[in-house]
Amino acid sequence: MKSRATTYETPRAELEKEKGKAGPGSALFLPVRSGGFTLIEILVVIAIIGILAVVLTGSVFNARKRTVDAAAESYARQVATWVAAADAGGADVTGVSECTDELLRQEGASAVFPNGVAGCSISYAGGHWTVAVNSQSGRVFQVSY
Repeated sequence: MKSRATTYETPRAELEKEKGKAGPGSALFLPVRSGGFTLIEILVVIAIIGILAVVLTGSVFNARKRTVDAAAESYARQVATWVAAADAGGADVTGVSECTDELLRQEGASAVFPNGVAGCSISYAGGHWTVAVNSQSGRVFQVSY
């Protein structure tokens, strides 16, 4: 039965063979593989793919969290601007405690929180307004003026 693996001789092996020192078990004969991958090669590729999947999954999750936080922070600034505009317009905004209040909707606020916002509150104390927006990721963003 013929072996699937064939060998070829290096130029040095040819010289050694002529001198009678080289033989089939010699290190000077290099095996030539034919067809397929070894089990080790396949396992290494699978391991690399697994590591890349873990890294990318973590990156995607963190990007999603940053996006949610950015939306909540932006919404906090918008609500603070709406409260300032209503206050500057002469409206009595001292009773406003919700970000979806009718008075703020006249300034452009929506009756529904945008994506990424879990809650919002407005408080007035000591002559300063504070808008606190809760992100869906659990962070709280406050804007005071």
